[in-house]
Amino acid sequence: MSYKLRTFGKWILAGEHTVLRGGPALAFPIQSRFFDLEFIPGTEKYKVVVPKTSTVPADVFERTLLRGLELVLQDIDDLNGTFFLNSNIPLSSGLGGSASICAAIAKLFYTFEWLSSDEMFTFCRNLEDMYHGQSSGLDVAAVLSANGILFKKNFGFEKLEVRWRPNWYLVHSGIQSRTKDDVAKVKSLFQSDLKFATEIDVRMQKAVEAATQALSMEQEQGLPVLVEAQKIAADCFASWDLVPKPMENTMKDLYKAGALAVKPTGSGGGGFILGLWPSGIVPETSFDLFSVYA
Repeated sequence: MSYKLRTFGKWILAGEHTVLRGGPALAFPIQSRFFDLEFIPGTEKYKVVVPKTSTVPADVFERTLLRGLELVLQDIDDLNGTFFLNSNIPLSSGLGGSASICAAIAKLFYTFEWLSSDEMFTFCRNLEDMYHGQSSGLDVAAVLSANGILFKKNFGFEKLEVRWRPNWYLVHSGIQSRTKDDVAKVKSLFQSDLKFATEIDVRMQKAVEAATQALSMEQEQGLPVLVEAQKIAADCFASWDLVPKPMENTMKDLYKAGALAVKPTGSGGGGFILGLWPSGIVPETSFDLFSVYA
């Protein structure tokens, strides 16, 4: 008998960082990016098998697994056998690499009856703290969901109403940044300039509200509202000093390639960039873009 599980990545439209302070955020799962986990029980001590192509190395998975076992008061000796894993979600990229690992482990523990369905979200959020320092729960909520979500830290999440299909693409900025470091940078701004930091949070919340409204409209009316919402969100990242020069240059190049709006997605500082193009347009660029619907 074996246990096979797949979890998906995610991307964030707006609400990054402010979500830690109770602000709303919009996030979506992405099925072209996934984490596969198979566990085959055995009689010998557990081992982890990972192909060279996997973006998640064995030691990262093992540390997460051991922490997960601590949270459910189980011992690694209860898991004799072999773990096979594979992932195409880059870590530290803004696409939910850590959340997908946590969700896969939660689903495995659920099959073992170590977790109930009601406990899975809280377990994942607590487990993801080891990556983020303080997880809002947004990433794991998006990974566990089959649809776009409107998330609030202290209130949970709900399915997002989407009446049309924006032409979104993702592209890597070419640099990486640790979420913990990005969160710490934003926190330090609150210590050095509380008024300015609070103003940025208010702007990001307005971006979420505008994007939510845009998606609930018909496309013709919603597109200009969505463009403005993404630009506001992008400006928040710039105000947080989370758009390093190489990332800024890539964003400028995407505008030259016809994008209507571009912004970092995730914690910023690097990782992926979200671009919005006119409907029906396939971007012509040298960058390795892929559709959020792929």
